[in-house]
Formats: sequence, C-alpha cells, structure tokens
Amino acid sequence: MFRKQEVTDLLYRCIRGVSAGWRLIRSKLATEIQGQFVLHTSKIRLSLLYKAMAVIVVAAAIFYSLRAVKADNSRDAGSQSSDDTATQLEAALYTRTAFFGSQALVPYPTAEARDRIAAVFSKHPEDPLVLRTLAEFDEKLGRVDDAVQEMNAFARHETDKSYALETLASFLDRRAMFDQEGETIERLLQLAPPADRAELFGRLVEFARVHSLAKYQTAAFYQQILEQNPTAFEIIEQYVQKLADEQNYTEALKVLRQAGDQVPNGR
Repeated sequence: MFRKQEVTDLLYRCIRGVSAGWRLIRSKLATEIQGQFVLHTSKIRLSLLYKAMAVIVVAAAIFYSLRAVKADNSRDAGSQSSDDTATQLEAALYTRTAFFGSQALVPYPTAEARDRIAAVFSKHPEDPLVLRTLAEFDEKLGRVDDAVQEMNAFARHETDKSYALETLASFLDRRAMFDQEGETIERLLQLAPPADRAELFGRLVEFARVHSLAKYQTAAFYQQILEQNPTAFEIIEQYVQKLADEQNYTEALKVLRQAGDQVPNGR
C-alpha cells in the first residue's frame, strides 16, 4: 500500500509532467501556426503586389489607349474639317443639274463663283485652300491687289512652305512682278536643305540676270550667300566665275583661298 504522501508526490509529478507536455505541445503548435501565418501573410502580400502591378499595367494601357484615341480623333477632326471645307468650296463653284437622268456639275459664272467663295472665306479666313482658290478667281477678274494679298496669306498659312512659295512664285511670274518673285525665290533658297541650295542659287542668279535685278548680281549678295553656305562649292564656283568675268581677279583668288580652308584634309 502507498502512503498518502507518496501518492500526493506522484500525483504532483504527473500533473507537472502533463503541464510541461502541454506547454511543449502548445509551443510547437504556436510555432507551426506562426510559421503558417507568416507564410500566409507573405502569400497575401505577394498576391497584393501582383494585383497592384496588374492595376498599374491596366491603368497604363488605358492611359495610352486614350491618348491614341485622342490623337486619332484629333486627326479625324482635322480631316473632317478639311473635307467640310472642300465640300463648301465645291458647292460654291458648281451647281448640280439633272442631265439625261443623272446629276451633272455645272460651274457658276466666274463673278458669282468668286462671291460664293468669298462667303466660304468669311467662315475659314485662314484656310490655305480657300485663300488660294479665292486668289485664283480674283486674278481672273483682274482684282490683282486682292489676289496678291490672298496669295501671300496662302503662303503664310500653308504648312508645306516649299509648295507655298513655289505656288506664290508662279503667281508672281504670271503677273510679271519680278522683284517680288526674286524675293520669293530667295526665301526658297533660305528654306531649302543644303543639298538643294546650289541649284536654287543658280536659278536665282539666272532669274536676276534675265530680269535685270541688280540686287542679286552684286558681289555683296554672293558673299552673303557664301557666308551662309561656306561649304557649298558649286556656289563658290559660280561666285569665282562672276568675279573673273568682272576681271576682279584679286577677290577671286581671295575667295578660292578661303574655300580651300573649308575643304577637308585629303579631299
């Protein structure tokens, strides 16, 4: 038989053992739960990061799509505006008449068409197509001053400056306005890419010779162009030839020496 004290000690040790075992189990469970929680939290954070990145990508795609749509709409609006202007010009120039069961375009008389174009111009005062068309009709009707003003406005508003200046030069040539035509060719020369300047310079010099425009036949003008285009050897050649024709050999040799300094070594 166990004594009472021994039974009490045995029960106490059992309770302590059970308590220690429970603490160990609880500690292991807590560690496992904490590990799972950390892993779960990491997975949540990673999932949130992926979602945030997806939102950013989608937002960027939407932003650039909207920009592209806006640009397309802008181009479409410009195209639509141009089409509307062309339609208005056609309506100003022609009337539709039935002809053997179909519609035919019959031009209005010149004076009436000019007034109708002027009405379109009042709505589109800076449209280059309207300005050029109005100038053509004013030229036909002998309204030269108005036509000159309109053609100059056309040249200002036309985005293709080379085309605008060539069109203006042709108009001025028809009107024998050679001084202004020379100035227009000079503007073309200044606007042209370097590879085309020698040809335009020759065109201007020949034009000046034919129409006796002294401004473009002076040594000062040649020197000005040469300073703007120091490596344009065809211009240099023309300048030297002019000086030789004038028997200004000293200046010709000076120009040749200056040109020699511009030639790369070994050329």
